[in-house]
Amino acid sequence: MGRRTCCDPYPIMPSRPKLRVASPLACPVAVASVLRNPYGVIMRVLTTAEIRSDKLDRVAFRVIHRLPIQVLLDGVQRPYNLGAVFRLCDAMLVERLIICGGPVDIRNRRFLQAARGTQRWVPWELAEDAALAVAALKRQGSRIVVADLASGSVPPERFDPVFPLCLVVGGEAEGVSQAVIDQADAAVAVPMLGMVNSLNVATATAVVLYYLTVAARRGDGSIPPV
Repeated sequence: MGRRTCCDPYPIMPSRPKLRVASPLACPVAVASVLRNPYGVIMRVLTTAEIRSDKLDRVAFRVIHRLPIQVLLDGVQRPYNLGAVFRLCDAMLVERLIICGGPVDIRNRRFLQAARGTQRWVPWELAEDAALAVAALKRQGSRIVVADLASGSVPPERFDPVFPLCLVVGGEAEGVSQAVIDQADAAVAVPMLGMVNSLNVATATAVVLYYLTVAARRGDGSIPPV
């Protein structure tokens, strides 16, 4: 203990020994502990070569078996949203993308930024009228599922899909047209717990399409059931 006099209002605190902290880089065990998450798994960022190690070459990818999901865009106009949906369809290995309601400029800068070249790998086509395109899909045996805030919509996690199906996503301003909703077998909507009423087109598509993809892959045995 430090000494204190009657005239000294503050005690003299004893000095503490200095701690020497070793750099984690100097000790492999320390590195492992730094990278170990609460679940006990050591993680690191994969390299591009590791990510691509199990991908098919371009020739084999052209004839790969795709999931029984089609995506139809009903009036989506903004180039960035169009490009983002292309990229989603590539990631989820959808069967086909159908774009209704206007031309698509695949040379637009915003489109190219979002698509990242996936327009060369995703089977896609243009259709003039969304309602007519949906009617044709129904005749071919596809279930029609709209992603919109409609009466009777259910959250993605409560929806039990039947394949093959077509996911219809509406435009930025008007959403899915009523002529398409009238033909729909189901409506799915992401719950909006905050102040805004809806999500961006590409964001909503990503959420719903992921749930559908998981269900389709479980159905064909690609991933084990829960």
